Order: sequence, then structure tokens, then C-alpha cells
Amino acid sequence: MLAPAAAAASPSVDCAPSAAKVLRASALAQLYSQGGVLYGCTAARQTRLGALRGTRPAPGTRIALYALAGHYAGLDTAQMGIDTFDSSVSVYDLRSGRRIATAPGTTPEGRAESFMTVSVIAVNRDGVLAWIGQRSAVGVAQPTYELHLLKAGTNTILATNTVKVANLKLTATTIAWTDATGRRSKRL
Repeated sequence: MLAPAAAAASPSVDCAPSAAKVLRASALAQLYSQGGVLYGCTAARQTRLGALRGTRPAPGTRIALYALAGHYAGLDTAQMGIDTFDSSVSVYDLRSGRRIATAPGTTPEGRAESFMTVSVIAVNRDGVLAWIGQRSAVGVAQPTYELHLLKAGTNTILATNTVKVANLKLTATTIAWTDATGRRSKRL
């Protein structure tokens, strides 16, 4: 017999091919891998989102992180070059298969041999994307951490610090995180 919470949960849509590996699922969509490629699907559409392994020749490009809520997928695409690493984030509406917003993983470092990574990504059922980015460069003593929110195509930095930003939680109405000042939250 199912526990009450499990019985009340919405079943997820089953749209991935039978040979695919389902990586994330919601009641409206799935993210799956097949042949080293990340796909998103709804009951009506399949969308190719990108390679999960680095492409060749350099710069190698791959999907490093992904999240799913409702019919929205959030992605971190990493580009690995010689003495550089760059990340950008995107939100896809899997109903249409279209990318609806994109932003760089952090603000630019402005130095040669720079590194921009995303450590955590979250998307909510309304297509709002949040992520924690880190930037550094050769000769920079400490990395800089940034918390970003991408809502309706507008990229807002909510926190910047040389102390790691962590514990990201995104809901339909709130974003919460921990930084040097402690636990913080903001209404969307």
C-alpha cells in the first residue's frame, strides 16, 4: 500500500524513448539522455538540448548541470578552452522546444585565463531560473561567488561575495540561500 504522500503525488509524464535514461521527471516533462545527448520532452514534443560530453575540437562544449520543474528545463552549458572555462545558463520551455532566456554564468572577470563555472542550478514551474556562479582567474587570490536570478529575461544578481554562496532553494514564490551573513530569502 502507498503512503498517503506518495498516493497524492502526481504521476510524471512518460515521454522518453524506452532505451533512454531518464535523468529528471515532473508531472509535465522529462529530461533524458540518449547517445551522450540531453533531451527534454513533453507528451507532445521532443527537444534536443545539447551534448552531455565535451565536443571536439576545442573549445569543448557540454551541458554541465540541468534542472526541471513543470515543463521548464534549466541548463548550464560549459565551454572548456585552453586556459579558460566559461558557463552560460538557459531556460527552455519544453512545450514549444524554445529557449526563452539565457545569461552568462557570472559577471566577467576581465582578466586573461579566466574561469567561470556554475555549481548549482534550479528552475521553478514558472520558468524562473536561479544559480550560483563562481568566477576566478590566474593571479586572483580568491574566487568570487554570485547568486543570480533570471526572471522574464532579466538577470538579477542577488548576492556577490568571496565567501561561498550555498544552499540554494527556489520555489514558485521565494528564493533562499546562505552567504556570509547567514540564511537569506527573497520573494520573487
